[in-house]
Amino acid sequence: MVFSAAVQKVTGVTLASYIRARRLTKAAVELRLTKKTILEIALKYQFDSQQSFTRRFKYIFKVTPSYYRRNKLWELEAMH
Repeated sequence: MVFSAAVQKVTGVTLASYIRARRLTKAAVELRLTKKTILEIALKYQFDSQQSFTRRFKYIFKVTPSYYRRNKLWELEAMH
């Protein structure tokens, strides 16, 4: 079995989706625990721009990165 197929069988998502979700989860932690700008975090986690990072982040977490940073509650359901 090819590795990507094995990942999809175990996680229920494609390898690319799983990796993207992990990057976003790590970025979410940094948003909460550091003073780095959203752009710095976006670039660190290999997004092409702050706009593409924000769009993907909002799709997964249902809020913008800036709102997420200000909010006191952790969105554990979206964490991977």
